[in-house]
Amino acid sequence: FLDNNSLFEQSDVAYTSTHRNRATHNGVTTAENLIEPSPTDVLCGRGWGFQNHPGNIRFREFLREYQEEYNNTQRYKRVKAPAELTRILLGEGIRFLKKTESGGWEESDFAEVEKKVKQRFRTRKKEKKKA
Repeated sequence: FLDNNSLFEQSDVAYTSTHRNRATHNGVTTAENLIEPSPTDVLCGRGWGFQNHPGNIRFREFLREYQEEYNNTQRYKRVKAPAELTRILLGEGIRFLKKTESGGWEESDFAEVEKKVKQRFRTRKKEKKKA
């Protein structure tokens, strides 16, 4: 759905999150505690429970489609790719959820999601070198 190299050539378009689910204070039940992860959500965390979540699997498959193009693109063009992929994912309604201290879930903001995209590209690059 993206032309070859278009992902790395596109200009920065602003993305604004429609909402953040945060607790207010003092143990009051808030919208944060009402978030239930769905199979399309990406759960941020470590371990097999997170890695094997259907949304996390689809997230890895989505980025795998762009890995070779990302690796073969000049570094100065490559810096725009994570932000563009983040816009696509969030635009599709994919939520990136992280656990709160109270045990509920909250949505990650744009910067946190972009960081996860960058991290996944680095991880895939290291995995390929080992193979």
